[in-house]
Amino acid sequence: MSNKKLLFFISIGVILIASIIIFLFIKGGSTSTPTDTTSSLKIWIVGDTTDGYAPIIAWFKKKYPEYANSDITFEKSSTWRDYHKLVTTTLASTDGPDILVVPAGWDAFLMGKIEPLPEWVIDMNTFLQKYTSFFVDELLTETESNGKTVSAVSGIPMGYETLGLYYNKSLIPTPPTTWDELDRIITENQSNFPAFWLGLGPRYIPEASDIIAFLSDGARTFTGLSSKGGMNRYMQYADAGWSSTSSFIDDPYGTNVTTASTIRDYVSYMDEANAERTVYDLFMEGKLGAIFGYPSTVRNLELAQKRAGTDATRDIILSATMPQLSNESKKQGYLASYWYFAVSSKTQNPVMAGKFMNYLTTEEAESLFLESFPSYIAAQVSFQSAQANTKLSTILPYVLLGNFIAPWEKTYSFDYGIRSEFDSLLHEYMSLSSGQYTGTEIIRKIVTSIQCEIDHLAGKRLEESCSSL
Repeated sequence: MSNKKLLFFISIGVILIASIIIFLFIKGGSTSTPTDTTSSLKIWIVGDTTDGYAPIIAWFKKKYPEYANSDITFEKSSTWRDYHKLVTTTLASTDGPDILVVPAGWDAFLMGKIEPLPEWVIDMNTFLQKYTSFFVDELLTETESNGKTVSAVSGIPMGYETLGLYYNKSLIPTPPTTWDELDRIITENQSNFPAFWLGLGPRYIPEASDIIAFLSDGARTFTGLSSKGGMNRYMQYADAGWSSTSSFIDDPYGTNVTTASTIRDYVSYMDEANAERTVYDLFMEGKLGAIFGYPSTVRNLELAQKRAGTDATRDIILSATMPQLSNESKKQGYLASYWYFAVSSKTQNPVMAGKFMNYLTTEEAESLFLESFPSYIAAQVSFQSAQANTKLSTILPYVLLGNFIAPWEKTYSFDYGIRSEFDSLLHEYMSLSSGQYTGTEIIRKIVTSIQCEIDHLAGKRLEESCSSL
């Protein structure tokens, strides 16, 4: 081969190699491997105790010894309303968390603020195998990548709760399985006591929003409430009276309330005579036949039992599955409340956050979580069969978690838009001072206001004041 030909081929080879290097450099720059800037991890939670997560932190560090000396902290907000304010003001900055809990229905509110999980954290097949079909429907998301639609997981759930019933078997021997049976029990006991505590706002019935959503048969978002009539149906129970007040109004605080003949009438007593008295106190004192609640509601009942200073109701408080609106199986549903862990788009530690999220998918982490917080129904399929006979309380031994475990295919969540705002507006419009509104009018006002708030968060309708709507 002549020198000229040899030089020609060498030149071609150099050009090809240089081109490949440049291509790889450009390609690598666009999909660079994430790196951490600190050795700490901040995680935001709501309600649950931070101490309950200590075992999870300890075992995570054993699995990943490179983080043995890292500072992993859980920071707690007491209420979802406080948490909403915190997320609104802080999440967009690097002062926010690396990982945060996201309640069901906050997806629109947090659009762009949380990151879908990469496959090295959890791949689609693993998620489909590990978690109940309820979460598969709720947490799978689709994103665009290089012109293609890619499925990903929004976050990692640890557990959930479904709305159910607590009842006093000395007053209601057999709990209702349908709403028609519930109405019949109310009618049959009108001469004695209020069988079910219904019809009032969140100040007096903490699960009011959830009961209204449930009664709005078929609605899955706050915008769908207007056409369902659930609000009007719910409010009518506040005026369902009983003819005898003696057993119900027996007043240990000496305020001599004797005029209440409906649930609505009793509100003034709770407001004025003794502001600290709650529906849980009334129930544990044997003045109500049944209340609605979640598995975690049992903690409030335990505190009310202690305040009552007696264990007279210890063996007569039981739990039951939520009464259904229809006898037809295909029309039945069970309202669930849940949250999931997600990674903030502003995290400075994406690798450590991802590894922590990956650890949360393990059976070990799920087991540790359920040991610390036994009122949750497990998110992972493999744990649920063992939970059916779990006692939720040593004080109330006949309250069982199994009564709240519903078929996955019939379990659903409800999107309140902004839950804390929904509850606040519901309380405002259902209060005595605003009693001039019908259920339909209340829902219309709530929907309009929340939609305005969501639009503001998305940078729309900024010229409007949502408070004036």
